Amino acid sequence: MIRYALVVHGRKTEIRPCLNLPPQSRRRVTFSARHIKKGAFVGFHARGSDLEIEIDHRALIRAELRDALTMVNALTIAGASRKGTPSVQINASEAGLAAAVRW
Repeated sequence: MIRYALVVHGRKTEIRPCLNLPPQSRRRVTFSARHIKKGAFVGFHARGSDLEIEIDHRALIRAELRDALTMVNALTIAGASRKGTPSVQINASEAGLAAAVRW
């Protein structure tokens, strides 16, 4: 389908096969966090939306990123207002975890 669309527009290119990544191989994740009455909600933004959704991320991200959720919850409860939605990006590398918080 992609090849056809390119040919129709006079473009020729090599299309390589898609790469399938193994489960739990994502090393970077951006969580959307919100302070709620019961504590904290940590999830993801739906694509192209401000809607926050909860997904089962265990199959997607590395174990050390899942373990960082405790820190994201504590950070959200300690520093976020109930009106704000901070985003927390966490990167895993050989040196450890790095986090960037946007309020």
